[in-house]
Amino acid sequence: TIKQGNIFTSECNTVVNPVNCQGVMGAGVALEFKLRYPQMFERYQSLCKSKQIQIGKLWNYKIEPKSSSFEYILSLPTKDNWKMPSKLEYVEAALEKFVGTYKNSPYKGVAFPVLGGGRGGLDQSVVIDLMVRYLSACDIDIEIWQYQADATDDLYPVLEKAIAERPLELIGQQIGITTRAWAKVYQAIQSPKINSISAIGAEPGIGEKTIEKLITFCSEPGQE
Repeated sequence: TIKQGNIFTSECNTVVNPVNCQGVMGAGVALEFKLRYPQMFERYQSLCKSKQIQIGKLWNYKIEPKSSSFEYILSLPTKDNWKMPSKLEYVEAALEKFVGTYKNSPYKGVAFPVLGGGRGGLDQSVVIDLMVRYLSACDIDIEIWQYQADATDDLYPVLEKAIAERPLELIGQQIGITTRAWAKVYQAIQSPKINSISAIGAEPGIGEKTIEKLITFCSEPGQE
C-alpha cells in the first residue's frame, strides 16, 4: 500500500529507518528516529564504528519499551557517506536483502519511507517503482509512505491537547525548555501548516534539544 502522510502514524509493528554507514543521523526522517529513540542511535553509532553497518546489510533494533505500534526499527543503508547522495543500487541491494530474509524475522507489517527519495536526492517515482517491484512479492503487510510536511504525526495531538487544557507557561515548564524556546514553539504551532513535531523542528531557531524534549513530553505515559 502506498500512503501519503507521516510514517509515525503507521500501525505496522516495524518501521524502516534509512541510514548511512558513518554513524550520522543529522537530517530528515533519520534525525527524527535519532531524537525519538536515543538508545537506538547510540547502538547504531557503535555498529558503524565497528563497520557492521554496511551497504546491502540490514540492522534490526527491538524497541524497549514498545513505542506506539512499533516494536522494531529496521535500519537500512541507502548511502555510505552521509555527505553524498543515495544510490539506486544501494536501495536495490537493501530491498533484495529484505525480501530474502523477512520470512525469518518478527515483522508482521513493515512501514517504509521512500528510500533515498528525500534527503537522498533520488527520483521518488523511480524509487517507488523499484520498491513496488521487490516488495509486492512479500506476503506480509507493506506500506510505502510518501512524506507530507503538513501531515500530522502520532505525538502532535498530545501537544495540542496539553495546550487546550493547561496554562501555556506551565506547559513550557513541564516540557523543560526555556521561556524563549517555548515562545518559538508556540509561535510555530500557530501556523495551520504545522501538524507534527518534525514540522516544528524545521522552523528557524528551534534546535534539536527542544525537539527532543517535546518528543519526551508527548511520549510520557498519561499525556494522551
